[in-house]
Amino acid sequence: MKMRVALTILVTLAVTVAFAADKLTVDSSQGAKPYPVWVEKAEKITFAVKGTWTMWDRWAPVDYNGHTSFKKVGSFYLGQLIGRVEGGPEFTVTDGLTYTSPVSGRLVLYPNRGNYAHLATAGALTVNVTGGKPVTDSQAEKLTGWDIAALDTARGETYLSGPEKDVVLFLNKARSNPPLFARMYLGTRKESGGYALECYNEMLAAKPLHTLAPSKALSLAARDHATDMGSTGGTGHTSSSGADAAARVKKYGDFTGPYTGPWENCSYGAADPLEIMLQLLIDDGVPSRGHRKNIFEKNVNFVGVSIKPHKTYRNNCVMDFADSIKDR
Repeated sequence: MKMRVALTILVTLAVTVAFAADKLTVDSSQGAKPYPVWVEKAEKITFAVKGTWTMWDRWAPVDYNGHTSFKKVGSFYLGQLIGRVEGGPEFTVTDGLTYTSPVSGRLVLYPNRGNYAHLATAGALTVNVTGGKPVTDSQAEKLTGWDIAALDTARGETYLSGPEKDVVLFLNKARSNPPLFARMYLGTRKESGGYALECYNEMLAAKPLHTLAPSKALSLAARDHATDMGSTGGTGHTSSSGADAAARVKKYGDFTGPYTGPWENCSYGAADPLEIMLQLLIDDGVPSRGHRKNIFEKNVNFVGVSIKPHKTYRNNCVMDFADSIKDR
């Protein structure tokens, strides 16, 4: 007999994530992150939603329906509460909704922020979920098909923040099993067509690559560039001093392989590790698909990551890759 449990999930904007057995507090800027609630295929879950929030602290608060006085951003209103079960389609979460999951996976909840993730938000929604069962991250990852012990190569590094370590984990997920990554994380994005659908189809057909190891030298070089661009409001791969990526890396390490320069990705706006990855993978508006190509470059073995505030775009992330690097 399956035991049904009731979980209280607090979706809070602009606060620190806090976990408890039956209560979660989630930062609104984190994007679509899974909760420790496992839902089986064909299982029904029911929602009760209370509270208000706003996607910009200058606007009036709204409930789970979002800012309905504005045009929709994509398929949903800005600030609308969105849910999905990992690998399944997005759906709008409303008070009293009973949802039958088409797939098995963790429950995902988040506000639709569209292209307005750079705005300061405020408020909270309290969501009571009846159905599903508690699951730890490691249990869920194993059920989904990820070997986290092999993929989470940066978790023990003290020079990286938690989100920066998560970026490395998502990089290794994408490289080690592109089809699974596409189904898990790009399934809803492909509906927009264009670059997202192209990326989804490419990853479904892609072969696995080896995982990347973290590099302190590359991370320090990435940190310098992310800090520089953040303070000046700049973009691109050239420092305000005129230095290129290779010069930044050579301050902290030596290239020891056949390639004497790094590959570099820069993203702007997103602070959430998964959103950073999806932005760079989809590479919307970049004809060369250079960021996507760097992620799937077969010759790289090491990566450095830094996420810093940005004067214009609120956040920026720099990834530096190398085939071989020796820290000084």
